[in-house]
Amino acid sequence: MSNSKPVQIYKLENKKYKVNLKAINSILDKVGNRQVAIYSNNGPLRDGKSFMLGFFLRYLICKGEGDWVNYDLRSTFSFKGGCKRETVGIFMWSDPFILNRNGQEVALLLMDTQGVFDNQTTTKENAIVFALSTLLSSFIIYNLKEKISEDVLQFLQYFAGYAKLADNEQEDETFQKLLFLVRDWQKPDYEYGYYDDEHSINSKNFKEDFLNAHNDQPMEVKFVHNMILSTFKDVSVYLMPHPGPEVARNSNFDTNKIDPDFLIHLKKFVPLMLDSNGIVEKKIGGRSLTGNELKLYVERWSKILKNDELPNAVTFFEAAADLQHEMAKTAGVENYIRRMRDIVQDQYSSGVADDVFEDIHRYESKFSFPKFKF
Repeated sequence: MSNSKPVQIYKLENKKYKVNLKAINSILDKVGNRQVAIYSNNGPLRDGKSFMLGFFLRYLICKGEGDWVNYDLRSTFSFKGGCKRETVGIFMWSDPFILNRNGQEVALLLMDTQGVFDNQTTTKENAIVFALSTLLSSFIIYNLKEKISEDVLQFLQYFAGYAKLADNEQEDETFQKLLFLVRDWQKPDYEYGYYDDEHSINSKNFKEDFLNAHNDQPMEVKFVHNMILSTFKDVSVYLMPHPGPEVARNSNFDTNKIDPDFLIHLKKFVPLMLDSNGIVEKKIGGRSLTGNELKLYVERWSKILKNDELPNAVTFFEAAADLQHEMAKTAGVENYIRRMRDIVQDQYSSGVADDVFEDIHRYESKFSFPKFKF
């Protein structure tokens, strides 16, 4: 991990954005046939996305042990104070973190995206960046300051539509997890901490009160809320304090000058997100993907995005559906060939009669067909 660094996988080149397939493949090759989880940080410009990912890196490198908050990173996702954008495109950490989830290895990748609503990116470009980030991610952290406003929810609902893979027969929700990280929370009504359908603090539930749809809301507001909740299988919120003026002004801040309240919740939030038994792997069509399988999807998506145009949701859906069918067919055929070869070699090494071979073929065909259906 000593040479690990952020790698740009979606970049601005000759005034056009393009997917860097070589870079993505080099990372996913390290994942191989392990299941993969991709955690991304998204949100408006200059709201601390890369700053928070730096602490994710510290925790993972230290494996959650010792004083991980103060670990001296040699390389991290770039961030700085001020108004101008720092991250352009999408960056992914060059090396996966291999975690053990209930006895099974899962490769976790971290991803950083450029901030939306800057003064140099068009609505179309923002939509493509968010669509690609959403398609790749298994867990999206949407980083905000002070509140979750209705215009932010409308943005999410609108642009997530370009990434949503339409009517999925295997599960109602297309994507796995979305968490709103609300930084610099100042309202006393709700305390700092984690909220979802099962977690409240002092009998108050921010997620239920502000993200769930309610009967007294206008129809268009309820529509937006319901669309977001139906797009992601798991939606939650974490309210965080301000990190302190030293952090806000200086990217080379001393960790000892982080606000004490922020530090308390940083030490709660990061381990909660990175608990190995709760790692959210990337799924498409209800099926967990390996790094090698995700490479195939990225190749299809890159072809859709190569013209720097905003495709519709149907295009993404058709590309994913075609690839799922191809992968299912390959899995079924490979399973059939492997089992037929093993049976013939083990039990009929000196030869097999035609009628016996036909019987084996029919049985193994039936046995392999469920592989085609996943």
